[in-house]
Amino acid sequence: MKRLVALITVFAACSLLAPALSQAKQGAGGQVEQLKCPSGVHDWWYCEGGSGYELAVLEDEPLGYWRLGDAGDTTEMSDVMGEHPGEYKNGGGGSAQLGVSGEGVTAAYFVGEDQYAFVNGIEAPKGAYSMEAWVRPTDGKAMMIMQQGASGALYINEAGQYTFVPDSNEVHLQLVDEEAEDVAYLHGEAEKFHQVLGTWDGKTNTAVLYVDGREVAHATSTQAPSGSATFYVGYGTLAPWARGYIDEAAYYSHALSAERVKQHFEEDPPPPLLMRKARKSSSSGSSGSSSGQKNGSAGSSHKHKKPAGHKKHKAKAKHSKRKPKKHNKHKGHLKHKKHRAKHSRKGR
Repeated sequence: MKRLVALITVFAACSLLAPALSQAKQGAGGQVEQLKCPSGVHDWWYCEGGSGYELAVLEDEPLGYWRLGDAGDTTEMSDVMGEHPGEYKNGGGGSAQLGVSGEGVTAAYFVGEDQYAFVNGIEAPKGAYSMEAWVRPTDGKAMMIMQQGASGALYINEAGQYTFVPDSNEVHLQLVDEEAEDVAYLHGEAEKFHQVLGTWDGKTNTAVLYVDGREVAHATSTQAPSGSATFYVGYGTLAPWARGYIDEAAYYSHALSAERVKQHFEEDPPPPLLMRKARKSSSSGSSGSSSGQKNGSAGSSHKHKKPAGHKKHKAKAKHSKRKPKKHNKHKGHLKHKKHRAKHSRKGR
């Protein structure tokens, strides 16, 4: 009887909610329009209940939007737009580290050594494009962030600087972030996520690199992207595999304006960071001193000369600690002792 009552209650609730759900899905002039939900989004739930950061990205209608918050036990890299789902390879993907959106979605984690994610067959936009991701590297060495084989790439160079190459076939043209505050930490983990975004506009033949909402480099680039190619996250041809966290990757068919780039950055509430103890301790002074000895820096690598006579003094001290040898008593001494004992017995 109780089960029947429960079923009737659920049925009644669904009947009452059905018109509201149907109206929300249609979304012609109600909630969805007020939230500026782009027409290309296939799931209305993203527009009705998404985060500020997510909605900021969706307003710019990306070709693909991979939030990288997929579960650790899945190999599928889901695409919010529904058009370009990808795949994680060799254990890359899910982690416990919260991402930048502020809604509990996690970031993907890669340890290098063949770990990456990819989407096959994405057509490169011919007139303009943008590529964006949030990155928290776990060291200051060179690593890939993302690359589309027929257009551009984002990566960290050997100096720990964020770099944008507008065309993967024209690698001599590199836009480099030379701001000291943005350089990845040389010891231990970076203490925050950085927004890294590159744009190319065919109308002006201009490529721009943005880091954390601001323009850090620009250059003239006349080579237009063309063709279908694989889109990689954490892998590419210009640097080794990624080591660290990558979040909220997106690829657009137009060049985002400086205002829109800044809007994306300002929608990011900084997440609490997971700091592994081993890496955190390595960033302390002890790590710096060991590095200094290796690199020959002043102070830590200086060898002090031993004072004159040091070895002689040390040898003498060593000799003084030796136990004196027991000398064997000579035969004459033993014979005299016996003779003395014999005569003493006779005199008694």
